[in-house]
Amino acid sequence: MIYCTGARCVDAVGLGWQRVSDDGWLSLVHAKTGGPATCPITALPGWAAPLSADHALLLASVPRDRMIWIMTQNGKPRSVKGLSQWMSVAASAAGLPDDCTAHGLRQARAAALAKAGATAS
Repeated sequence: MIYCTGARCVDAVGLGWQRVSDDGWLSLVHAKTGGPATCPITALPGWAAPLSADHALLLASVPRDRMIWIMTQNGKPRSVKGLSQWMSVAASAAGLPDDCTAHGLRQARAAALAKAGATAS
């Protein structure tokens, strides 16, 4: 979710279908900066075709039956701290280096979008 949307943990914990418009774009206001952000959810624009495999994984992973996408095993929304800690534990369990973080996912997505032809506007 963080990789595909580029959201910070503070924003990712509140993402879900309630933020997706009828035309398939997720919209949010960044908690940290107050700036707006949008992200295609149900379909990619043509220039983003190189990201279609990532997009297919996103669509396969977001639950269609819940409003919030990132939940605990008990079905409750994760807190920001809980999400960050969960990601750290999961990265360690996968044998990834300590610097594999949510921020690193955001950076990787920004690089992938730039390579595909995205612009800031």
